[in-house]
Amino acid sequence: MDPGCEGFTLGNYGSSAIDLRGYSITDGEGTLTFVSSFILSPGGSVTVSKSTGACWFDSRPGVLTYPSDIIAKNRTFILADAGDELSLMNGSSVIDSVCYGKSQGVEKWYGDPVDTASGRYLLRVGGDSDRESDWISTKPGWTNRSAESIPSFRAEVGLFTFPESRGMPILETLSEAHESIDISIYLITSPELISLLCQKSESGVRVRVLAEGLPLGTDLSREISLLRSLTDSGGDVRFINATGSDDRFVYLHNKYAVIDGSVTVLTSENWTSGNLGEYGNRGWGAVIRSEGYASYMRGVFENDFSTPWGDVSGLLALYPNSNPSRDLPAAEITPYELFQCSATVTPVLSPDNSFATMKRFMDSACERLYAEQMDLGSDLAVVSGDSPMAWMASAAERGVDTKFILDASQANASKHVSYAELLSSATSVQAIVKNGSDTFTLIHNKGVIADDKVWLGSVNWTTSSFLRNRETAIIIDSPEAADYYAGFFLE
Repeated sequence: MDPGCEGFTLGNYGSSAIDLRGYSITDGEGTLTFVSSFILSPGGSVTVSKSTGACWFDSRPGVLTYPSDIIAKNRTFILADAGDELSLMNGSSVIDSVCYGKSQGVEKWYGDPVDTASGRYLLRVGGDSDRESDWISTKPGWTNRSAESIPSFRAEVGLFTFPESRGMPILETLSEAHESIDISIYLITSPELISLLCQKSESGVRVRVLAEGLPLGTDLSREISLLRSLTDSGGDVRFINATGSDDRFVYLHNKYAVIDGSVTVLTSENWTSGNLGEYGNRGWGAVIRSEGYASYMRGVFENDFSTPWGDVSGLLALYPNSNPSRDLPAAEITPYELFQCSATVTPVLSPDNSFATMKRFMDSACERLYAEQMDLGSDLAVVSGDSPMAWMASAAERGVDTKFILDASQANASKHVSYAELLSSATSVQAIVKNGSDTFTLIHNKGVIADDKVWLGSVNWTTSSFLRNRETAIIIDSPEAADYYAGFFLE
C-alpha cells in the first residue's frame, strides 16, 4: 500500500480463483467497490490506484484506476500520509485490515499501527496475524530482508584486523578472481588496489564497482581519476547518489566484494591508501568462503547496482571529461596469515534489519558483551529505552561482562567522552574512550562480541546508519572467532 500514490495491491493467497465483484475497500470515510467481474487467480495480485504514471507504485503494468467501469467510488477515499486504516470487505464482513501512522485502529487489527514515513509504502512480509509484525515500511529499491527471515550459511572464514594486516587479505582474495569481482564501497582510493582491478579486468575478469557518489567531507577527484583508469580497462564503474538524490539510501556505506560468486570479503574499513598501508585505522575484516553467503550478497549487489531507481549512474555519464590516473603502481601482495575457522554466518543489512538484529544479538549475551565503535549518535546515547547503550546496560545488569570502547579522535570527541562517562556512572558497563594509539590513527571499527558470536561490518551506532543508509554486516557464530577478536579488543 502506498499512501502517497493513493494506491494499494490486493493479493490472492488462496488455492482458488476469486471474483472480486462485490468486494470493497474502505478507509472508514470513502469506499471503493468492484462493481464488475474481475478474476484474481491463485497467487495473483492487482494494484489499484487513483491514477497511473504518478510514481513508481502506479507505473507498473496492469494498474486499475478508480472510478472506472470496474471500480466505483463512494464518498471521499483519501489515504492520509500521516496515518489511516484500510479494510478489505466482502459485504459486511471484514476480510483483512491494516493500520499505519497515527491511525487509532480498526476492526480486525490488533496492537500498534505500522510505523511509516513520507515517501514510503507498506509491504506485507509476514503472515496474517493482523498486527504490525506482518508489515514493513519500505522504499522503492530497498531489499526488504526482514529480521524474522534472515538465512544463515556454513562457511570457512579467514579473520584479520587493521592495521596489522595492511589490507593484504583484500588484495590477496581479489587476486584469486577468475570470473568476476563485484565491489560495493563507500570509499576506494588505494592505487595498488585499482591497479590490481585494472589488471584483472584486462585479463577477462568482469569487474564492477558501485561507490558512494557524495561521501561526507571528501574530495572525490582522486577517486574519480583512479576509477576512470578502471573504466578504461573495461571495468563497469557506477556511483550512487552522485546527483544529490538520496531517496533510496542516505549513503552507500558498504565495504565488501564478492569474488567468483563463492568468496566474499567484508570489512569495517574503507579501501584507502591508509588502510592498505602500514598506519591505518583500527578495524576488523573477514574473508568468507561460502557459495550460499556469496550468492546472498551478490543479490544485494545486483539490487543496489541497478539503475531503474534513478540514483545510480555510470562514471562516464557523470564525469565524461575525467582523466585516468597515470603510472599506477603494481600491487605488491605480501601473504598474510589469516586466522581460519569454520562458522555459521548470518548476513545483516541496513536499512532492512540491522537495528532489530543488533538488539537481538546484544540481548542474547550471557557471559560477555564487548563493543568497539567509531561513532554513537546523540539520540542513541541514552541508557534507557531502545538503544545500544541501553542494551549494554541491560546486559550488565544481568551479570554479563560488558565493556565498551568509543573513539575520541575526531571533532565529536567531547561528546563521546560524555557518553562513556554516562554509561560508566549510570550503569555497570565498563566504558572508555580512546584517541588512537602508536599503531593506528583512530578507532573506525563497528565490532561487537556477544559470547561466542561476532558482529563485523560497516554499521555505525547512529540512526542514519541503522535505518537510512545501505550498510552490510555479518554475524560470525564461532567461539574461535569471538576469542580472536576479543584478544585485540582487550589489548
